[in-house]
Amino acid sequence: MEFKTLVYDGAYKKYGNPLPVEVEERLDKELTSIIENKFDTIYLIAQKIVQKSNQAGYIVGFRGSVGSSLVAYCCGITEVDPLKFNIPFETFLGYYGDKEPNIVLTVAKEYKTKLEEYIVEILANSKENLDNQTIEILEDDITTILNKLQELTGIDPTSIDLDDKETLKIMCSADTLDIPYFNSKSIINIILETKPTTFNELIKIAGLYYGSDLWTNNAQDLIKNGIATLDEIISCRDDIMNDLIKAGIEHKIAFEIMETVRKGKPKGNKEPLWEEYKNIMRKHNIAEWYIKSCEKIRYAFPKAHLTANTINAFRIAYYKVHYPNEYCKVYTEIDKEKIEQLLSLLFFID
Repeated sequence: MEFKTLVYDGAYKKYGNPLPVEVEERLDKELTSIIENKFDTIYLIAQKIVQKSNQAGYIVGFRGSVGSSLVAYCCGITEVDPLKFNIPFETFLGYYGDKEPNIVLTVAKEYKTKLEEYIVEILANSKENLDNQTIEILEDDITTILNKLQELTGIDPTSIDLDDKETLKIMCSADTLDIPYFNSKSIINIILETKPTTFNELIKIAGLYYGSDLWTNNAQDLIKNGIATLDEIISCRDDIMNDLIKAGIEHKIAFEIMETVRKGKPKGNKEPLWEEYKNIMRKHNIAEWYIKSCEKIRYAFPKAHLTANTINAFRIAYYKVHYPNEYCKVYTEIDKEKIEQLLSLLFFID
C-alpha cells in the first residue's frame, strides 16, 4: 500500500487529479506487473536513495532503461517521463513485466559512500528477500559537474527548460566539443549532417552515435540519399517497437522483433525466425530500406538511457550559455581523461 500510494501521489502532482486516461492506464499496467512480481521493494529502495541524495543537495542520474517506467518517474526515481518521450515500459521489465529489474543510479562521487552505507542500512532493516533484485550505485563525474554548477549559480539543474532556445542552438551546432556526451568530432559530424532542431532529435543523434552500426553504412546513407529522414530512421531499440506497432503489427511480435534487432541477431544470422519476422513486416507495408536497416544493426541502446544522458548534456550546455564564468570554473577542475573513461563505461550496457 505504501508503494502504490507513493506512486499515485507523485502522479497527481505531475499530471493532476483526476489523472489523464493515458496515465491511468499506463500506471495500472505497470503497477500490476511490478507488484505481482514483487518488484515494488526494489523500486522503494531506489526511491529512498534518490530522495536522500536530493535532500543532501545532490541530483541523481541513471544508466540503462529504468526511465522506461512511468512508475519510476512518478515516484521520483528518474526524471525521464516515458509518456512524453514515447518510451514503452517493455524495454525495462520485458513484455510480460517479469524481467528481473536492474536499477543503476549514477551519483556525485563525494556522496557515493554515504549512499552505499544507506543501502546497507535499508537492507539490514528490510524484511524482504532481495536476492533476485538488484540495485547499483555508480560514481558519475557528470552528476558532480551539475552539482558544482548548481552550487555556484544557485540554479537547480532539474528546473532547466529543455526547450531553451539559446541552449538548443548550441546543441544543434558544432559547438559541443566541451559538452559531455556530445563532445566528440564524430557525433558533431552527425549533427552537421542531420541538422537537428529539437531536443527529441538530439536524443536520436545520441542513439545513432553510441549504438553500433546504426549510423555508418546505415542511417547516414538513408538520409544522404533522401530515402528517409532523421525522424524516420532507427536510432534506438524503442524506435523499432513503436514503428512496428504503429504499422499495425501485433504488440508482442513488435517487441520480439525489437529484441532480436537490438541484440544484432539478424546481422549475425543468429535469429531463426528472422525470415518470418520479415514477412510479417512486409505484410504490414514496412519499407524494404527499414528491414535492411534492421539487418545492419549490431546493438541499439534503450531510449530511456539516451534521453537521461541527453538531458544532462543539455543542462550543462545551458550553464555554458547563461553562466559562462561559473561553467569555465567548474569545467577546468574536471579531469577530461576521467570523463572519457566514464563515457566508455556509460555506453556499454546490456
